[in-house]
Amino acid sequence: MWRSCALVLLLPCLSTALIPLPSLSVRVDRVARADSGSFTTSHALHRFSNRYKFEDKESIRALRGGSSYAQDFSPQLPKALMAEMLGTWMIVFLGTAAVATANFAKAEIAGLLGIACCWGIAVAGAVSAFAKVSGSHFNPAISIALAWYKGKFGTPLTIRSRTWLPLYILAQLVGALCASGCVALLYKSSFAALPLSAAPAAMGCYPSRAFGSAETFAAELLGTGLLAFGAISLQSAWQLGAWLATLIVVFAPISGASFNPARELGPRIVSMLMGFDASKVLTPFLPVYILGPILGAVIGVWVASSVAKN
Repeated sequence: MWRSCALVLLLPCLSTALIPLPSLSVRVDRVARADSGSFTTSHALHRFSNRYKFEDKESIRALRGGSSYAQDFSPQLPKALMAEMLGTWMIVFLGTAAVATANFAKAEIAGLLGIACCWGIAVAGAVSAFAKVSGSHFNPAISIALAWYKGKFGTPLTIRSRTWLPLYILAQLVGALCASGCVALLYKSSFAALPLSAAPAAMGCYPSRAFGSAETFAAELLGTGLLAFGAISLQSAWQLGAWLATLIVVFAPISGASFNPARELGPRIVSMLMGFDASKVLTPFLPVYILGPILGAVIGVWVASSVAKN
């Protein structure tokens, strides 16, 4: 039963991978536009390339109006996908482990503020490490919002979103799944002591009993919107980490402050693999934790890019 449920949850994300992608074996015609001096290079292009320290000449040629193939593939794409997977792994592992520590070890330092700081520091560290490689999305909602609004400029690769978006989402889901598996192994005995008829609170977010689906959806939408706004507008990774920690303190008592569909799907799939009741793990609130962040991220990116003009 849980296998069917997991397949249904992953199907929307996996289906994006069916978008036709260019063959990676196609050779780029470097002769037709060999004279790079024939392209007009704008000041904005120089600033964009210097910001990310591009070494991918095909991406720069694409911005100048070069071959369309260069807009569909970049030699740096595999490295960017690895960065997305590792960054998502770091964030989900450290954040979920902090929640598990608070639940199982009863550590006083791992209260709401401690958990929020763990998530914030994890995000700041991952963004600092991988921003120039992949753009540091680590979140399908952020990736979808950037693809919708910024297209090929949503990543340092400057390739079309139809190429990088499904691959980014898959990399993020794999990272979250592996991170959740590591947490399950780390606290194996503690999870084994829980009744299988319940959902493990450490693996995924669940709304407070005092709030319904409407409040939970509003919290996820508003929280992710503010997170996306900060990701576009703030100047440093540590500012973003502190911003996220603040949002968690505000919204965690309502919805658990997920703000990330991968952070939800990964732990829940691992929970079902551990034998927990799928009907409890796949709570009716799960769509709220997927649709709310996506819509919120789209709004947040639009506000930051169009209104804030940053």
